[in-house]
Amino acid sequence: SNQVMKGMGKAASAYQQSAGQVLSIDTETFRPSVAEREEHGGDVITPIVLRLVRKSVVDGEAVALLSRRNSLSWSINYQEIRPARDLLGRYRELIRSYLSDNDRKLVSISTTHGFKGRERTHVVVLDAIDRAYPLIHPDWVFSRVFGDDESKLLDEERRLFYVALSRAK
Repeated sequence: SNQVMKGMGKAASAYQQSAGQVLSIDTETFRPSVAEREEHGGDVITPIVLRLVRKSVVDGEAVALLSRRNSLSWSINYQEIRPARDLLGRYRELIRSYLSDNDRKLVSISTTHGFKGRERTHVVVLDAIDRAYPLIHPDWVFSRVFGDDESKLLDEERRLFYVALSRAK
């Protein structure tokens, strides 16, 4: 996260000095198992998220799923999951449906904006992709009325990505 903000001020100090682990999974090269393909159809993101979540909850560790928007950029096979009030809530319920009752409470989901100031032991940034960070609206030029320019908007987006990256303990 400090590399994202390099040159933007004093670097943040780590919560702990022990090294954490950062995993980056490319959805283009990820190959679900045969069982995962049968269970989730063309849904690629859910098998990835389930593997990461299970890795966390098996040790009793809380995990937060973060998204830039209130929706996901992928086609999700929700199966029998009833619609929730919001799309992220529906996805959280899908992920929880594969976990034991005790493990379900360890999984939360939020937008990155909504998770500012909070942290979890493990964090999965669901949409760490170019289409989400930075997310510059095509009509950004109208923001000039408020004194914004493209570099200011990019700096704001960089700070939001920093928030996503720095929420894990």
